[in-house]
Amino acid sequence: MAHYRSLMLVLALSGGSQAMAQSTPTDTPADAAAQESDGLGDIVVTAQRRSERLQDVPIAVSVISGDDALEKGVTSTIDLTSAVPGLVVNYNANVGNLYLRGVGSNLPNPTDEQPTATYIDGVYIPFPQGNFFTFYDVERIEVLKGPQGTLFGRNATGGVVQIVTREPSQDTEVDAAVTYGNYDTVSLQAYGTTGLGKQAAIGISAQYDNQGKGFGRNLTLDKPAFQRAIDSYSVRAKLLVTPSDTTKILVTADYSNLLNSSGYQLLPGVIGGDGVSTYPGKFNTLNDLATGNPLEMYGVSFKLNQEIGNLDFTAISGYRELTGTFFSDADSTPQPLSQLELREKGRAFSQEFQLAGSTDRLNWMVGFYYFDIFGRGELFNRATPVIAPLPLIGSQQEGYSLAGFAQGTLDLGGGTSITAGARYTKEWQKFYYPARDIHSKQSFAKPSWRLAIDHKFSDNLMIYASYNNSFKSGGYNLISPTLLAGTVNNFQPEVLQSFEGGLKSQLFGGKLRLNIAAFHYLYDDIQTALVIPGGVVTLNAAKAHTSGLEIDFSARPAHFIELSGAFSAMRGKYDRYPNAPSIGADAVQRTIDASGNDLLVLPDYTATGTVTFNFPFVGGTIRPSATVSYNDGFYWFADNRLRSPAYTLVNAQIGWTTDDERFGVRLWARNLTDKYYYVARLSRVRFGDSQVPAAPRTYGVTVTAKFR
Repeated sequence: MAHYRSLMLVLALSGGSQAMAQSTPTDTPADAAAQESDGLGDIVVTAQRRSERLQDVPIAVSVISGDDALEKGVTSTIDLTSAVPGLVVNYNANVGNLYLRGVGSNLPNPTDEQPTATYIDGVYIPFPQGNFFTFYDVERIEVLKGPQGTLFGRNATGGVVQIVTREPSQDTEVDAAVTYGNYDTVSLQAYGTTGLGKQAAIGISAQYDNQGKGFGRNLTLDKPAFQRAIDSYSVRAKLLVTPSDTTKILVTADYSNLLNSSGYQLLPGVIGGDGVSTYPGKFNTLNDLATGNPLEMYGVSFKLNQEIGNLDFTAISGYRELTGTFFSDADSTPQPLSQLELREKGRAFSQEFQLAGSTDRLNWMVGFYYFDIFGRGELFNRATPVIAPLPLIGSQQEGYSLAGFAQGTLDLGGGTSITAGARYTKEWQKFYYPARDIHSKQSFAKPSWRLAIDHKFSDNLMIYASYNNSFKSGGYNLISPTLLAGTVNNFQPEVLQSFEGGLKSQLFGGKLRLNIAAFHYLYDDIQTALVIPGGVVTLNAAKAHTSGLEIDFSARPAHFIELSGAFSAMRGKYDRYPNAPSIGADAVQRTIDASGNDLLVLPDYTATGTVTFNFPFVGGTIRPSATVSYNDGFYWFADNRLRSPAYTLVNAQIGWTTDDERFGVRLWARNLTDKYYYVARLSRVRFGDSQVPAAPRTYGVTVTAKFR
């Protein structure tokens, strides 16, 4: 209770809030004026689907601009862990699992949508395989915290990660970057934009990545192991058309072809399923199956913004498709005890309509959302000595969803506003397993809503309190081994209620932004995955709760120095989980009572801090910077046996750019202290514990050029 009494005292004395709202940092005249006086300037956000100052919005968010990402060493989805406290990104082969404030999912199928939803330019990315991408043409990254059940397209229990890429411009510009790093790593990036007449503009970005040497070796096959990119490339094209001052049309197409050689290794002290093999050493594996994991994905989207008198109409259409293969030597030994190949395919279409308006005291929005998803999974046994792999399981799921939503904010006067929003969602799902001619159907109909009240003491001081209720859809497990026995593995929606309060403050003439938030979650029917022989089973856990405190700050004490940092403290427990699955150190599965255990992938403490300097130097500007991030560690499963130890990461760089910003060079290092930690760990029946190590120390040089 002392923790919460202290928090309430802070709220009462200071009255502001964490850097919290879905955000679109944009330079404005106010920004420029503030920066000229060494202030931080304002950040414009769109947390409630309209442009507002970040400090005016009663929603929690962390914002990373494209420049911030470079300073902090955030070059891919995985790196967000070190930049956003409370966020843990686990990555295994082609699957990225995001845990935000302890809310996440380790489900691997293409129809297993994530509790923390990802959007690119407003289009929902439903596939966990599509959560890994690198950042080059990115304008900003917005991490919106807490359940989203009203304005954003799909219901989400954890939050939203929104990637906003650069918009085409009438002004011709070409940017390019060439990077070379250790492990024979090469990255080529380019972006170009130009006008097409007076009413259209096009922008194209392209990227190529290759890590020639692995972080380690496959000692069985004598091949590189743990290569994050092997001849991987991606392209994005955006066409912007503005036929009038009241009409804006944006068409986007993207394509990615990715390959890596991620694989599992046995933990130290673990004897493999062959009775002989043990831990092969850092970044080495003993797999007798090559683990290159190809992933191909592409998408197109159409966005229309139309002003109709005093109303704003928006239509967003998106289509995405992916095809991926995951090769798994499930025993992690040189013997062919379990060699599996998982082939996955997914496609999704979404259509959203929004209508927004405002009066002197009321801002409102109503809308409609349609979502259609299809996924197929096929599991093959590659250890069987036949000409072609022997199919074990192949099944598919289709899903349809309709939702209507509305939200409004009413100014009550005296600096106080109240926000209310609601959404009603109806979903239908169909499942088919051809090998046994099994058909199954299920449907859900659920409301979700939001209530918030905020009070502004001044433009620089605000407090707020909110209640949010949302859910994540249920579904079917496409590769569950129970299908072999004719039993369908379906699971129900999970539900989360959030109570949050916070303050937002801007102090010392805009030189310091200090924001605080506290939250309490009630989490029901949590979806979890259990690895058993032959695949994965998906279960609904019982009840859990989580409480936390977050502090976020940015400061510019002088024109030549910039500081930023954040801290989170969280506690989460299972209130009731009497029949939790557990795989012991002896690789035997049991059922335990996990009630009272810590929630999985929930570090007690996380923190990050960045310092950047700016100095004139030889006809340009030199910018040294360093970022330190800390993660207190967490459990990987509800039985609280297998743990990720605490770790501290240090990223550093020094860059020089000419005064006209045309040319630059940057020396960088990530994980400077060469900390050994993990992006995935598994408990496995019969075969023992295994893990995927995170990247070791990497360093290199990047040369940039801009032509305007």
